[in-house]
Amino acid sequence: MVAAAIADLAAFLAVPNWFGVAAIGAIAYLLFSAFGAGWFAMRRSAFAGFLSVLIGAVIYGVYSLWRQGASLGATGLDLLSWEARLLIELLPYAVGGAFAGAAGGWLRRRAMARI
Repeated sequence: MVAAAIADLAAFLAVPNWFGVAAIGAIAYLLFSAFGAGWFAMRRSAFAGFLSVLIGAVIYGVYSLWRQGASLGATGLDLLSWEARLLIELLPYAVGGAFAGAAGGWLRRRAMARI
């Protein structure tokens, strides 16, 4: 799940380019990494997919504030308010990540049952 969250950083860093087809590609990337988190989760695959998107957003928020906001005099309170807004805005994608993670877990259980 943590590896999927770190992989999501690539999509979150391209947020200014999320228009048109690029937005669909970024959402597909988030859902695919959530699918992978669900696949590798032993239990609670939907929760792993959900958390992979949210933890990725937290990593992106900390990175962007540390990289860009520190030179502007941003404080810890700024980080908390930015993260809260970011997590609320990404909640629909996290729900989609939960569905993708559940699909990954379901496919893994099905594949392992055949072995």
